[in-house]
Amino acid sequence: MKSINLVIFLFLPTIVFAATSAERAVKETNYAVRTGYQNSDFGDNYAASGRLTVPVSRLGGLSLSADYDRLEGGSGVLDSDSYGLAGVAFLRNPAIGKLSLGYSYAYTQIRGLNNAPGVDDSSVAKNYSAAGEIYYRRFSLSLSRTYADLEDAENVKGVGLGGSFYMRESIRLGVSAFRADRKLNYRFGIAYQPALLHNTTELSVSYADAGDDNDVYAVSLAYFFDKHPTLIDRDRNYR
Repeated sequence: MKSINLVIFLFLPTIVFAATSAERAVKETNYAVRTGYQNSDFGDNYAASGRLTVPVSRLGGLSLSADYDRLEGGSGVLDSDSYGLAGVAFLRNPAIGKLSLGYSYAYTQIRGLNNAPGVDDSSVAKNYSAAGEIYYRRFSLSLSRTYADLEDAENVKGVGLGGSFYMRESIRLGVSAFRADRKLNYRFGIAYQPALLHNTTELSVSYADAGDDNDVYAVSLAYFFDKHPTLIDRDRNYR
């Protein structure tokens, strides 16, 4: 709870100065679909998701999403299917930053157990988050606090710190670090929104060190149904 209060305190100016913003937190209702692939020591992940973001008021917005994830497990890892729903409520001043609270629910079905006696072939995870983000020219800095309520394991608290730099209006470099269970993980990524495709599509690639010598490589492709702004405009005015 102290960490969540710290996030809110550090980014409280986002709320205080939001009243001075001439722009809305979300310019207009927009939605997107995304598909992705991820490779790690656990196996191969194939994912698909959809997101809807709507303005709630001049200062606030709401983002709702649904996703599906299929894991083809590697050696010693069982295959699984995961289904998730998530919601994020936020306040934002596009010239200053964003403050958000989120919740997600994920149901995972493990394949291959064939209802073996005494073996649970499904699990549920509930995640709660508080985050703040500050915008400065082509830079963004974020701080987050998460809490995972896991059905079949001990609950996990984590804290994350991230930074982004827009090399161009439609090229974003990102780096982040996340600490949970006394383990520090980090991630590097790049996102590109080609003007050639009229800013309708985003290609993202990333590398993450998930701890215990587990390297994670990921690539995803998103399509946006909106007025096709530049990437920096989309990040700060649409989603």
